[in-house]
Amino acid sequence: MNQIDQHATLRAAHAAGARIQVWRLRDYTDSSADGEWGTLAGTAQFTCPAHLHRVHPDDQPRAQISSVDV
Repeated sequence: MNQIDQHATLRAAHAAGARIQVWRLRDYTDSSADGEWGTLAGTAQFTCPAHLHRVHPDDQPRAQISSVDV
């Protein structure tokens, strides 16, 4: 069965040197909107759905990516 790699754009950006961020919920939150973007350290591990990751806004030109927010 064929599967689409929803993180392919993020992997390419990371390989090009861009920082990858993940949406993290704050402690004791009542809503998924109550969170903040945090930069992943080291090797980017994509354990969450693609829409919870993004290229750091300052790194998008370096990664030559116009939009990775899914």
